[in-house]
Amino acid sequence: MARLSLYNQVSLSRNEIYKIFRRRIGVLSGIIVFCSLGGVLVNLAIAPTYEAETIIRVKQARIFENTFNSELEINSKQNSIQNLTTYVEILKSRSVVEPLVMKNKGNEMVGYYRFINHLKVQMIKDTEILKIRVRAKSPEIAEENTRDLINSFVNRLSYLSKTEQAVYHDFLKKRWQKSKIELQNAEHSLENYKKQAKIVAPAEETKAVIERISAINQLNAENQVALAAAHTRLNNANNQLSLARANIVPKSLALEFQKQKLSQMKVNLVELLQKKSPTNPEVLKLKAEINETNQKLNAEISKIVNKKVSQDPKQQNLIQNKILAEVEIAAIDAQQQLIQKILKENEQELAKLPVKEQELARLIRNNTLAQEIYLMLAKRFEEAKINEVMQPAGIQIIDEPLASDKPIAPNFWLSLAIGLVSGCLLGSAMALYLENSRRMIVDADDVHEYLDLPVLGVIPEFGLVKVDSKYSKKTK
Repeated sequence: MARLSLYNQVSLSRNEIYKIFRRRIGVLSGIIVFCSLGGVLVNLAIAPTYEAETIIRVKQARIFENTFNSELEINSKQNSIQNLTTYVEILKSRSVVEPLVMKNKGNEMVGYYRFINHLKVQMIKDTEILKIRVRAKSPEIAEENTRDLINSFVNRLSYLSKTEQAVYHDFLKKRWQKSKIELQNAEHSLENYKKQAKIVAPAEETKAVIERISAINQLNAENQVALAAAHTRLNNANNQLSLARANIVPKSLALEFQKQKLSQMKVNLVELLQKKSPTNPEVLKLKAEINETNQKLNAEISKIVNKKVSQDPKQQNLIQNKILAEVEIAAIDAQQQLIQKILKENEQELAKLPVKEQELARLIRNNTLAQEIYLMLAKRFEEAKINEVMQPAGIQIIDEPLASDKPIAPNFWLSLAIGLVSGCLLGSAMALYLENSRRMIVDADDVHEYLDLPVLGVIPEFGLVKVDSKYSKKTK
């Protein structure tokens, strides 16, 4: 018989493929049935897996270090997303998961990576909502593991917050105690001078000068506290980044522009306060513009950190704190230069007053400044103590962990479908392979189709014939 390989053909028509599958229907159907049964058996052999789901809200807490300067308390959308992403990474960290692994040792969880494979965390877009799913071998274990995970997450957040706040708490405590002594000294000096000079109250002219410079004195007090706090945050971030050997991101032109703009606006605010009261519409408008610039700065910093810094959320947070502190220091320094210049001019104005009134005005000004700083630090110190006993972020459980009685895996119909599809593919491949291995022409249609020759005749194929005679024989 003539031999012919299917590989010699460029392509097969649908009719040819149909004929091949029809000839090999036994092999094709057998493989499909075998694979389908295999999928069903695998489904029965795999232990069922259950999933517990809970929904929590991570209420964005005010970042502690930003409480020193309310202008930097910005809850931009991008910053909120970054904070929520940080919480997700903390939730998946070893420090949160390993206590659960140790607790379930000897159960179905063997290690950290296996538990992570059983954990899914989804951020709901444009919200503070996290959807957490935990898988286990039974509904009860899944629910228990989910509750333990949330408790471990809250405990870790509390520990990180207390560790981070310890530096600022110590700074506030020392600075507040120092300001208390400074205020007592200022009050004592003022009272002693009034007794020595036999002055009960300053003259009207002296009062006018003191009132005129009161806004600048208040701003000077705020800047002194904010500047000290910013330097503390900067030093803390630099120390931690040096230990982690993290690379600092390059500066952005847009960031530098917003930084210079903020410094100039703060200088303009000082100049305006020389002419207008703090409640003047022009002053309020300028303060609103400063807040808007702060928002743009924060958004630009978040964008830089997200694009150019490693995915480590801790390093991202440290670098963002470092840049924010540097921006704040630069803006306050620019403002303080003008404030010091104005204070010198005020000294010249005070020099025009009578001698007794000069010293009285200076003492009143120093007392007012010390009092402003003391009250400000006392408020911040009380906030710090409250923050120490509060959760760093408000973890609110919206839906308690709940697992369905029906397992999510294995899926019978999915296993059957995979078996059917794989059987069809494998059976088709086997049918084509066997057809190609045949390599012969067996009927007139093959002669006409493959050789394109006329068929002159066909020799029939005879079976065995039994003849009932004495001389019977078998013929083919």
